[in-house]
Amino acid sequence: ERAMVEDRFIIVCSSKPNLPSRAVDRVYKLRALGPDEQLREIIDIFEVQVDPDCLCGRCIQCNAWDWRFASREDVRGNPQVSESTLAAYDEFWVCGGCGKVFWEGGM
Repeated sequence: ERAMVEDRFIIVCSSKPNLPSRAVDRVYKLRALGPDEQLREIIDIFEVQVDPDCLCGRCIQCNAWDWRFASREDVRGNPQVSESTLAAYDEFWVCGGCGKVFWEGGM
């Protein structure tokens, strides 16, 4: 309903999404399998303009748009980041709104 009212698309991976029949014209089924390829597909199909200065987007915790790059040493001792994460990653991003720490990888 919202997709139609707000002129939005519903992006799905499944070939049989559980959606009302009236929404069928607002559904796009991704063909790519991996997340990087899916992102590229969305950018290409929907002609999304990507601003390279704003690749993090909004914080999923507080919705802020304020990011700070942080090194491994910058986040060492932060209870959000385990020792195994520190060993595996050397680049982090810290939200300026709530302080949540992010790193590349799955959520």
